[in-house]
Amino acid sequence: MNKKFDEPLLFIHGYAGNFFSFDRMIRFFKQKQLCSKRTLVFINSRGKSWIWGKKIRTGVAVQVIFLRNHASVTQQSAWLKELLFKLKNEDNIQHLSIVAHSMGAVSVLHLLTTCAQDPCLPQVRKIVCLGAPFNDLEPGRDTKEVERIPVSHLGPLYPTNLFAQMRRGAVNISRTTQFLNIIGDIDDGFSDGKVAVSSARMLRFLLKKGNFYRELVFEGKMAAHQRLHRNNAVFAAIAAFLLK
Repeated sequence: MNKKFDEPLLFIHGYAGNFFSFDRMIRFFKQKQLCSKRTLVFINSRGKSWIWGKKIRTGVAVQVIFLRNHASVTQQSAWLKELLFKLKNEDNIQHLSIVAHSMGAVSVLHLLTTCAQDPCLPQVRKIVCLGAPFNDLEPGRDTKEVERIPVSHLGPLYPTNLFAQMRRGAVNISRTTQFLNIIGDIDDGFSDGKVAVSSARMLRFLLKKGNFYRELVFEGKMAAHQRLHRNNAVFAAIAAFLLK
């Protein structure tokens, strides 16, 4: 690959995630010279953020770390809104892309369905979702068994309150935002071990006609929930999507 990412790329970890959640993926992109530097953005329990590392600019991998990493989707969404406002108004970031794992991806979609076209925020051009539980009752915490999500051709048969809220707000998602939905399957089409394939697929029912949407299902042991963001084949698929 001789191209580079032409905008800041934010990495949002999932429930209980930390610095190591995206460490391998970012190192892969740096080794391929797709991004230049890594910058860390820490967000505390009051939503205050601060930057450690190089100034955020084109081609920088921006790893967002929630110090309170057990917060709810709505709380993370509010913190992300404050961060994006700061990036545009203090760092003059006009557009960016996002890679998010598990509950982090749900938080990003919640943000987009509430204020995606806010002129005070940067334009989100592309979003990559990894193993995201879009219709789980507990989109963060592990349950004893993987939640079964019955689905029809119109969407989930039993939408959660959060999913219903996001679907109502889908009109706020910019039609220019493109989506890549990466799903893991380690047990014959049911789940990645933590999130049901059907729950991850619910993203398609949160988008309106006009948004580019691509869905990729990875199989095998490296498609397990906690390995999706450590999988070289997944890295290559994400890179191809972001460079397109």
